[in-house]
Parts: sequence; C-alpha cells; structure tokens
Amino acid sequence: MNNINYLDFLAEMGISSAHPGGFSLTRSILEREQIKPHHHVLDAGCGTGKTSEYLANHFQCHVSALDLHPIMLEKAKKRFDHEQLNIHLVQGNVENLPFDSGQFDWIIAESVTAFTNIPQTLHEYYRVLKPDGILIDLEMTGDTSLSEEDRRTIQTLYGISQVLTQDEWTQSFHDSGFNDLRIHKGETFLEESSQSLEKMELSGFHMETLKVELLEVWLDHIELMKKYNQVLDCRVYRAKK
Repeated sequence: MNNINYLDFLAEMGISSAHPGGFSLTRSILEREQIKPHHHVLDAGCGTGKTSEYLANHFQCHVSALDLHPIMLEKAKKRFDHEQLNIHLVQGNVENLPFDSGQFDWIIAESVTAFTNIPQTLHEYYRVLKPDGILIDLEMTGDTSLSEEDRRTIQTLYGISQVLTQDEWTQSFHDSGFNDLRIHKGETFLEESSQSLEKMELSGFHMETLKVELLEVWLDHIELMKKYNQVLDCRVYRAKK
C-alpha cells in the first residue's frame, strides 16, 4: 500500500459523491425533506461541494460547507465562485466542529463519519444541531458475517478504525443522544447501489496527470467492492436531536 490513502485519491481526482448511489442518491434523499429557505444546513465533509451547491440552489437555504482536506476545499471554492453562491466555506475537522452549539437545523454527512472517531464526531453533530435538528448520515455499513480478517482488510484500504454493523451504528447514534432514528438502504431511494468511475463527477482532473499511486488506490477499491459486495453496503441514517 502506498502513502496515498483513499481520501487523498478522492481529493486528487476531484470526485464528488463517492458514496454508493452517488449524487443521484443524495438528491433523492434530500428531495423528500422539508428544508426551508430560513434553515441553516451544515454539509459536513463537503468534498468538492456538489451537495452544498445543490442545497443552496434547490432549497435557497443558508449553507455552511466544511472539509479538512485542502484540495477538496480549493475545488469547492472554485465551484461556489463559478456558481456565485454565498456558501460559508470552512476548513475544519468534524471531530471538533468550529461552530457554536445549537447552530444548525440540518447536518448532511456523506461517507464521512466512518473515517473519523465515530463517537466524538456524532457528539459534535449533536452539539451543533438545534433542538429537533436533523442529521442525515450516509455511511458504510458492514454485515454481521464479516470476519475479523475482512474487517482489517477494509480498514487498511480506507484508513478507518472500525467497520460498524447497522446495530452498532444504531447504538452509536443513541449513545450520542439522538432519537427517532430511521434507517434505509440506499436502494430504498435509488435502485442503483454502486457506481463506476465514469459515473462520478470529476473536478479539475486530467488523465495525463494520473499518478500510478492513485490508480493503485482506485483498483484496490474496485477489487474490494467486488469481493465484499454482499456484506458491505451503504445505509442512510436519519436521526433527530
């Protein structure tokens, strides 16, 4: 394994909505929600800013977009400037959100929380949400049949410390204070549950600049998805403060 990790790969390639189902799943989920123009929404781990752009354009709401990766932030800023969007872009860590408590009506997190200290991040989500605020979190979820060896393989590729099952995610949300938890598989909203590189949006990427290390990470990711197709999935967790 080289020194470039999966998140570096996404940043370098400028990939938006890398979670299963991609942006089509994100849009399908959000269109079911009652997000109002006066609401304050946090796009936690915004990446290149595609979801933030959609939130601002479609719902005309107040959007804060946060990410830790400088390349992601650079590409998000270019997107927002090009679209002339008044989005508050912030560099920060979801494990220690640089916002006051009770600031947001909604938090959207897409394949972010699993890459962090999960209890700490969920605690931060809970802290910055207003009373009755809503968290929508799309996260990698493992089947109970995953062996310890399989878990270690997945953890190594993605640089994560845990691969939680649905029951473990449920317990984590409850331990952080969330209630009224609703869980859906991605297919509940969209039939397609995986996507190829060609279906992802690439921002500022040119094939001639592709590094061998990046290609290796992507090929490892594809191989892992094929191998664990039946036991590794995405869940949509909708939790209320």
